[in-house]
Amino acid sequence: MGKVRIDIKTIALIGGTGRVGRYIAATAVQKGYGVRLLRRSPGAEAAGGMEVIGGDARDRKSLRMLLAGGHAVINAYGQSPKGEQLYSEVTREILALMKEGGIPRYIGVTGGSLVLPHDRRGLFNRTAAGVFRMMYPEMIAAKEKEYGVIAGSEAKWTLVRLPFVSEGTAAGKIKVSHTSMPGYRITNGAIASFLVDQVTDPAHIGMTPFIAN
Repeated sequence: MGKVRIDIKTIALIGGTGRVGRYIAATAVQKGYGVRLLRRSPGAEAAGGMEVIGGDARDRKSLRMLLAGGHAVINAYGQSPKGEQLYSEVTREILALMKEGGIPRYIGVTGGSLVLPHDRRGLFNRTAAGVFRMMYPEMIAAKEKEYGVIAGSEAKWTLVRLPFVSEGTAAGKIKVSHTSMPGYRITNGAIASFLVDQVTDPAHIGMTPFIAN
């Protein structure tokens, strides 16, 4: 399949200051994109190719300002497993503003513990997902609700499922599967590389690929 036929110059990035988000922002700039990202400290300086928008992902006005200059969205919004889980609420606002602004491409991330009907997981995969569900039931429920919001949207979406994340660059091959986790770890640099590539690659549109190193 060919590239997505969209003139994408700038990526609006939610969660750009987090553990993975910092790598996404840097990787996008390296690949020639402009990056707009939210930061709660509006006076913070940004590296070349990045524009900082002061605001919060939970605030509609902040998201509107962020998306106003973007041509595609990468959502790496993250929360602690404790406390109110706002994944679906934040994602619903993002997708509504994307539709309003005519932004078609959405790439998001979620955990490998998101279980879907088409999965064909091995025993370890099923056990790990079950353990996470018992440990963090509210977070898993919020992630399931978020998936429903994304799958029901009109966006050209991809939701990437992740294993345990470790610090490191994008060295090594990225393994991809649509039915089961192909490994148990991935570096944040590898995640960033895969996500940025999805901006113009249609191979996983409307899909929920697992990735691992």
